[in-house]
Amino acid sequence: MANEYKRHEVLHMTSFLINAVATELLEHDAVIEIPEWRELAEKAHQALFDLYQAIGKVHLSGDKEVDDA
Repeated sequence: MANEYKRHEVLHMTSFLINAVATELLEHDAVIEIPEWRELAEKAHQALFDLYQAIGKVHLSGDKEVDDA
């Protein structure tokens, strides 16, 4: 079970990683120049965004604990 603090911690880290992928990968010349790399970086960014949204939905619901599913 993830308590509120742990959810906040992972929400924060996910936000950090979203920003890192956006600025350090998606804006990097080598990634921009190679379509396969760009596609993979975009998938990584989208996956992290989806994770952030899923965590945020639970975190902001006010639930104190969530069962592992």
